[in-house]
Amino acid sequence: MSKKVRVALCLDRSTSMLNLKDRMFQAAGSMIKKFRDENDNGLDISIAVITFSTAVNVVSFPTDVRNFSDTAISKLFADIHVGGNTSLWDATKRGIDTINNDDDKTSYAVIVFTDGEENASMISATILQKQINDLERLGNWSIAFNIPKGGGYRSQLVRMGISNENINEWEQTQKGVEELEVTTNAAITQYTNSLRSGARSVRNFYQPVVVNTDNLKDKDLNKLTDVSSDFKVYKVTKDGVNVKDFTEEKTRKLYVTGQTYYQLTKPEKVGGSKEVLIIKQGDSAIYAGPNVRKLVGLPTDGTDAKVIPGNFKDKLIFVASTSVNRKLVKDTKILVNTKMKKGLPDTWQKF
Repeated sequence: MSKKVRVALCLDRSTSMLNLKDRMFQAAGSMIKKFRDENDNGLDISIAVITFSTAVNVVSFPTDVRNFSDTAISKLFADIHVGGNTSLWDATKRGIDTINNDDDKTSYAVIVFTDGEENASMISATILQKQINDLERLGNWSIAFNIPKGGGYRSQLVRMGISNENINEWEQTQKGVEELEVTTNAAITQYTNSLRSGARSVRNFYQPVVVNTDNLKDKDLNKLTDVSSDFKVYKVTKDGVNVKDFTEEKTRKLYVTGQTYYQLTKPEKVGGSKEVLIIKQGDSAIYAGPNVRKLVGLPTDGTDAKVIPGNFKDKLIFVASTSVNRKLVKDTKILVNTKMKKGLPDTWQKF
C-alpha cells in the first residue's frame, strides 16, 4: 500500500517579487513536476499551491500530482499577479491548514518561498510557533523555508521551531531563482527517498547530499568498466592553479573541455549530467559506467546536487570538469582523458 503524502507550496507574490515572478513560477512548476516524477513507487502524492502577498490565496487545493500535466501547470500560474506586502505567517498557516486532514499515517510537507520578511499577517509569530511545535510532536510534518540571505530571518525561524537544515537562503536574482530550483528539486528527491525508507518526516530537508562509498563493494566495481587505458593521472602540487592551465602544462596539448576529472574533496554543487569515475587506491583501474553516480549516492535523474564528501574509505571519487577556470586543490589528483586530443595541435612548439 502506498504511503500518502500531502504537500503545500507557498509562493510569495508581494510587490518585491515583480521582476522574479515569471522565473519563480517556472521554478515552482518544475518542483511540481519533480513531485510528479517521484510519485508511485510507494508514494501517493497530492499537492496544494498557495500564493501570498497581503492576502493569501489557495490557487489549488490538494490534488493528485498525476493530474498536474505540463499544460495544467502552465495554466496554474498564468493569471497570478504580484503586488502587496508579505503575510508570511498567514501563508504558512494556510498551507498547513489546507493540507491537514489529521491522518497520522500521512506525511505532510509545507515548503515556503519568500524574498522578504513578515510584515502583514493577521496572526502572530507566537501563534504560528505553537502550531508548528504541536505538529512537530506528531512526527509526520516537515516544514521548510526559503528566505533571503542575511537579515536574521534564519535565527527567527529556528526560534519558532523550524530545523536549521530545513531552511535555505537564496539570492533575489534570476540566477538565484535558478539555484533555488536546483536545490529544492534535489531536496525533494532526498525527502521522497527518506519517506520510502520509512521516515515520516525530515528535519534536514535542505541538507546536502553526502557522497560516500559506504555501500560500495568490490563486486560492484567488477561490474563497471575499466577505462584506465584512456586516462593519465597527475598530482596537483600547488593550490589555485586552474584546470585548463594545469591540463595543458601536463599534456602539452590544447585543453578540451570535459577531458579532465577533478578529485572530489570539498563541499560543492555537482551537475546532474557530470560523469563520475572511481579509483580504488592501490588499483590501477579507473572505473566508469552508468551506475557510478548511484553507487556513490549522487542523483541519477539529471538533478544537480549540493554535495559534501563523506567516507570514501580506500576509494577516490572524480568528477568531470566542464570549466576552464576551476581552481584545483593541492595534493589531489586529476584524471585526463588523453583520447580526446584527436586533431588538436600541440600547445608548445616541438623541438
